[in-house]
Amino acid sequence: MTNKKIKPLFVEPVKTPTVAKKPIAKKEVAIVKPKIDKKEILISYFEMFSNKDIQGLTDIFDENITLVDWENSSNGKDDVIKANQNIFNNVNTIRVDVINIFEKEDEFSCQILITINGNDILEVVDVIKFKDNKIISVKAYKG
Repeated sequence: MTNKKIKPLFVEPVKTPTVAKKPIAKKEVAIVKPKIDKKEILISYFEMFSNKDIQGLTDIFDENITLVDWENSSNGKDDVIKANQNIFNNVNTIRVDVINIFEKEDEFSCQILITINGNDILEVVDVIKFKDNKIISVKAYKG
């Protein structure tokens, strides 16, 4: 055997990494309201009209709604509801079939066919405006 001196193996202690402590930021939670599709409200309007659903119509009309057609003009929710009720009282059945809808922001032009009592068909264009997801104006033109 040789007389070599063996140097002890020196191992440095492992340093634990330090993590800078940062304050935890508060998470902001945004309340996102679901986007209301006015086109869906519009389709519902025609369905409610076809079903003579006065309560449904009342719910989607703005308080200041105006209605103008080829025979009458009404202002305010109460008067427009009365005008619709008058139409419903004078027909056995009424059905609206939507042919086309054209959209520009809060205004829609709707080409529709209105069938009264199963046999009288009217070709009509409704121009319908919205305000805050409620119908504020209906102008009906018979063609």
